[in-house]
Amino acid sequence: AEEDSEFEKEVSRRLREKERDRLPDFSTNTNHRNQNEDKAQEKEQRKMRKKLEESEEEVRKLLRELDVARETAAKRRIEGSSGGGNGSIGTIEVGPLNVPNPGGGQDLINDCVLTFVPGRRYALIGRNGTG
Repeated sequence: AEEDSEFEKEVSRRLREKERDRLPDFSTNTNHRNQNEDKAQEKEQRKMRKKLEESEEEVRKLLRELDVARETAAKRRIEGSSGGGNGSIGTIEVGPLNVPNPGGGQDLINDCVLTFVPGRRYALIGRNGTG
């Protein structure tokens, strides 16, 4: 009985050493691991696509805000409502003025006020040969 117990002890000891020193067997888990890696890559790609879509939406939103700001600034320059006393900086305001009819009769333009904004072109066009 004592020999069996010594034998059993030795077997147990060797089994523990073998268990401790054993390396994991990757040969049977390769396919499973590849599937997990594929799933992880797909998940990462979905995440990146979602971030890209969110970024694109943010860019569209900012561009809309920029368009609104540009439009508002242009209107303020034209209307002279930028907060400065008499129009936007750099604008020229002329008037009120009247343009008489050279042939007599009623004036062509009455009490007209013109506001000229830098960067814009203006023209007063009449019939051919009249100026």
